[in-house]
Amino acid sequence: MILIVSFNARGIANLAKKLGLKFAVVDFWGDQDLFPLTEKIYTIFKPQFKSYEAFPNPRENEGKLVELALEVISKENIEGVLIGSGLDDRPELWRRISSVVPILGNTPACIKAARDVIAVHKKLDELGIQHPLTIQATKISEILDFIEEVGFPLVIKPHKTAGGEGICCIRNRSELIKFCHKNSKTLGEYYIQEYIKGEDISTTMVGDTKNFTVLSINRQLIGVRSSGTKLPFKYCGNLIPYECTQEIMERIIEDSIKIAEAFKLQGVFGIDFILHESIPYFMEINPRFPGTIEILEMVTKFNAVKGHLDAIQGYIPKENIKYKGYAIKQVLFTNKTITVPNLSQISHIYDIPPPNIVLHPEDPICTIQLFSENLEKLNQHVKSLVEKIYLTIQ
Repeated sequence: MILIVSFNARGIANLAKKLGLKFAVVDFWGDQDLFPLTEKIYTIFKPQFKSYEAFPNPRENEGKLVELALEVISKENIEGVLIGSGLDDRPELWRRISSVVPILGNTPACIKAARDVIAVHKKLDELGIQHPLTIQATKISEILDFIEEVGFPLVIKPHKTAGGEGICCIRNRSELIKFCHKNSKTLGEYYIQEYIKGEDISTTMVGDTKNFTVLSINRQLIGVRSSGTKLPFKYCGNLIPYECTQEIMERIIEDSIKIAEAFKLQGVFGIDFILHESIPYFMEINPRFPGTIEILEMVTKFNAVKGHLDAIQGYIPKENIKYKGYAIKQVLFTNKTITVPNLSQISHIYDIPPPNIVLHPEDPICTIQLFSENLEKLNQHVKSLVEKIYLTIQ
């Protein structure tokens, strides 16, 4: 039996069920539509907690997820573990799992290397791949010296972030001084980064540490106001495929494969970029199943769980996957405190929270996932569905 461990395990579990795999799930959110996928579901959040505010500390939550996974491993006949979102910056937690049961995918050492921003940037410099200039600083004077080189605006990122939360844009000296004073004791826990203006994109890839195929180039939906968020860097979903010139496509694929080779990545994973003046600027590696896997299947019929397991055995598709249309994933967030109704009767929505729990601003409501052969029709369908959902929760 395989164990799937993820803050949001539903997408991986859905694809695993389509393969007929025997699996158990350790998940944080405990969404309604996760439970029909297997009898063996273990969740951190329970409907009786009434609100996600019962878990205010993300770092503690990551530990709780792994503690629950280890408990399940001790009870069930688990032969391997698939890891999804939420543990990218906690290689020590990956190591705890791998000390008991094999992780099917990247090793804890690989995770640590792939998420060390400063070390990754040094490797990218050797490879000739563009990235935003980035420093770690503990003093305002160090940041002011950096601004002399890159100017405003400036991006400040926590060392550990999830879905773009906690990232801020500093537009002038006054905002910078205010931020530094507010975070004077924890300034060393942030990266100070050059702001790169452009289109948010990503690649979904599969590899066996030596050979790699780019499965899709995706538009990233970041800080989308129609998703209900006010956070400018918050992850709100993806659109597949991202359409661009052949020259740009080849550059994105080339850079993605160079990065994957350098870090000997394995299985299905993602790499984020910002496309600035036709040049991809590396942003980060997501060394586990990315959020695109279900809409990737919609447009290509490629099952990412099968592709992941095949890659571990040394088999990856040699040719680029053919697209059969367009697919979108859009995560919706509440912009006020609400008691969520039962949304399970609305079609094309996923990650549905238990009814009657209280959602606070920036909590996720649900995820829309849609396919169409026509991009304009797809956009119209999404817009009407977003309006319907927000009317339902008023």
